[in-house]
Amino acid sequence: MTLALGFEIMLALLLLLTVIYCWRLEKRLNALRSGADGMRAAVQDLVTATGRAQACIEELRRATEQGGAELDSRMKSARQLAADLQRLERNARMHKPVAAVAPSRPRRSGLMDRLGKAG
Repeated sequence: MTLALGFEIMLALLLLLTVIYCWRLEKRLNALRSGADGMRAAVQDLVTATGRAQACIEELRRATEQGGAELDSRMKSARQLAADLQRLERNARMHKPVAAVAPSRPRRSGLMDRLGKAG
């Protein structure tokens, strides 16, 4: 009878250790599941942020294309104005007035002379 009682006590201790081990394992699994939920939320936030970033990049691309087209238009206009200025400068050089003979009487200062002196 003592041998059977010893086996039952040892079996009871092993069952107790098994229960404790299962309890600890359940706590770890619950922590892992809650961490997985947190990970799921983090992944969802990352997906949302990625979608917003893609939308912003697309908007920047469109704005860059529009700005490039506007800049191209302004560059063409500036080149045309520069060509017009060069043509006017050549015409002005070709048609320089000949120096007039100095007047014999002193000239009165006009509005343009007074403005030149003032500014």
